[in-house]
Amino acid sequence: LNLAGASQLTNIGLGAFDRCGFSGELKIPQSVLEIGAFAFGTCANIQTINLADASQLTQIGDNAFTQCGAATGELKIPQSVHAIGQEAFRQCGSLNSINLSGANELTSIGTNAFSGCEQVGGTIAIPAKLTGLLDEAFQNFTGLNSIDLSGANELTSIGTRAFRDCNNATGELQIPQSVLTISLHAF
Repeated sequence: LNLAGASQLTNIGLGAFDRCGFSGELKIPQSVLEIGAFAFGTCANIQTINLADASQLTQIGDNAFTQCGAATGELKIPQSVHAIGQEAFRQCGSLNSINLSGANELTSIGTNAFSGCEQVGGTIAIPAKLTGLLDEAFQNFTGLNSIDLSGANELTSIGTRAFRDCNNATGELQIPQSVLTISLHAF
């Protein structure tokens, strides 16, 4: 499902491709500002989610890519994204890595946003402007090696079960000075 040629496309609305049968790489064009709720939800045959060219994308809606279980490789969130909605990538269980390192404008990650992405390995580095990690944001990342909060200078809260069942994460965990609340079973 290659949308790259739709150079005037600015909004992929509510349920636009929900439960579609398309396979292969999903490529989002530079012009897209918002991906709505359930836009690609339960598109079980999509093999790659490519947001690399989506340099103007500011919002990824609730359940936008939920249960895109065949999607593999790296999911890189663009610098321009401000908010990732609840359950946006929930149960994208075949993703290998999630790269938030360039998401300099990211302030909000919703409840269950990445929950159930068990195959994600490496490190999850929380960006500087993120103010809160909501409940179960990264729950069940059983392949995760480490959690890096060291650059999250504006992080004030870590929600219930935010990193619960990330059993293979090892090494030193530094909680930033800005954190005021760590909720039940956060780690």
